[in-house]
Amino acid sequence: MKNHRIYAKEIKEKTEIELEKFYKKLLSKQIVRICIYITLITFYPGLILAIIIADIYGSERYNIINNYISDLGSPHHTPTPFILNFIAIFTAIFLIPIYLYLEEMIVSGPNLSKRFLNKSISLKKIAKFGKICFIFGSIGMIGVGVFNEDFNPFFIHGLFALFLFLGFIAGGLSTGLIIVLKKTIIPRGLGYLMIINSAWIIILYFFVFIPIFTPPLIEWWMFLSIIAWFFPITVILLRYLDKMKSY
Repeated sequence: MKNHRIYAKEIKEKTEIELEKFYKKLLSKQIVRICIYITLITFYPGLILAIIIADIYGSERYNIINNYISDLGSPHHTPTPFILNFIAIFTAIFLIPIYLYLEEMIVSGPNLSKRFLNKSISLKKIAKFGKICFIFGSIGMIGVGVFNEDFNPFFIHGLFALFLFLGFIAGGLSTGLIIVLKKTIIPRGLGYLMIINSAWIIILYFFVFIPIFTPPLIEWWMFLSIIAWFFPITVILLRYLDKMKSY
C-alpha cells in the first residue's frame, strides 16, 4: 500500500513537471509571435471575405442591421459558410497562448502603480480571472464554429455565443483594470478603453427594446467594441515580441 502511494506521488510529480514544461513552451515568445501572426492573417481577412461573399452571392444582401454574425456560417445566407466556421475554430485555438502570455506579462515586474482598489485583491488574482474568462471565450468561439446555426441541437449555439461574449467582456474588463493600475507596454489609455467598452457592451443590452436597435446590430456593436481594443493590443504585443527577437 505504501509503495502504491509512493508510485502515485511520483506519477503526479512527473505529470506536474511535464505540464509546467508544456506551459512554458506554449508561452515562449516564438510560439506567441506565430500565434499572433496566424490570427491576424486568418481571422480579419477571413471575416471580411465572408461578409463580401455573403453580400454579393448570398440569398439576400447581407447587412449588420438584419443579419447576425452567425449568419455568415449558414448556407441559407452565404455559399461559403465554412469560412466563418473555420476561422472561428482555428483562430480560437491560436488565441489561447496570446491570452496566457499577455496576462503573465502585464503582472510581471516591480513597477506597480500606487493606485489600487483593495489590498486584499492582488493583480495576479485579477490576471488569473482574466485568463479563465478568455479561455471560456475561446471555448465559446470554438463552439460557435462547430455548432453553427444549422447544427444547433438544444440551442447550444446560443450558449456558446454567450460564453464567447461574456468571456471576452469579463477578460477585457479585468485585463484593462490591470493595465490601468500597473505600468506595462500597453498604453494606459487602451486599458481605460477596455474598461469603458466592457461597460458599454453591457449597456447595449438595454437598447434591445428600442426598435431601431435590432438584435443583430447590437451583436455587431458588441463584437466591434471588443475588436476595438483586442486588435491594437495584439499589434502592440507583436511589435514588442519582434523587438525582443532582434536583441
